[in-house]
Amino acid sequence: KTCIALVFLVAFALCTPKVPNAPDGYTYTTFPAKELKSEQIINSNNHAGTKPQVRLDVYEDLLCIDCKNFKPVIKEYLDTETFNGVPVTEYIESVHHLFPWSFHHHAFLAAQLATFVGAQNHNDTEYFMFADWIYSVQDDYNAGAKELSRPEVEEKMCAEASQALDFLNEQDCIDSFRNNPRGEDARLSWKLGAYNAIRETPTLLLNGIQVPAPETVEEFRTLLTPYLNGTASFVDNTVLEIPQ
Repeated sequence: KTCIALVFLVAFALCTPKVPNAPDGYTYTTFPAKELKSEQIINSNNHAGTKPQVRLDVYEDLLCIDCKNFKPVIKEYLDTETFNGVPVTEYIESVHHLFPWSFHHHAFLAAQLATFVGAQNHNDTEYFMFADWIYSVQDDYNAGAKELSRPEVEEKMCAEASQALDFLNEQDCIDSFRNNPRGEDARLSWKLGAYNAIRETPTLLLNGIQVPAPETVEEFRTLLTPYLNGTASFVDNTVLEIPQ
């Protein structure tokens, strides 16, 4: 028993990630002011700077089909929903984390490039633009790239992504793979997810607690409105996925 305990302690120590230099993840922002009525803009500005009432943490694998199907649902909710006359994103902080699975053959390469895209201009919006693009061509990097070597996939991804996204330079993209072959930022994101016991994608945390990922915008409303208007009960675990 002592040996078994020692093995677990060593494994835990090896898997424990270092403290990141900055919080992990990419924060989703939306709803340009030009789309709001004037009174909504005033209300939104009055609310600006206050602490969000709800935090969502989304763990995603960019080559996961379930994540691809989930993305339009959460995006539509965050892009279109309002609360108290202002965009719901004034009240909800939605942070997305990379958690690539090894059984999605090239998922780590997609995650590696995603971290480069997010870091090059310190622009989370560009991360989400890249994520939208890779989801749209996901099949090309799953079954469609099954026979390609890692360098071939890197070159394909850089050529096609730089053509689709004007903020990404093809040579800079290639250099990002060559200069950081281990993809340390993507690797750290995965380790943080593993450390936090993420077991599937997409995984959704509501204020730090795992909940089933809604499949429709209406399900998002049902889940989040009680937390937005302050009527949620601390002891109401009906929406929670409680471990057995």
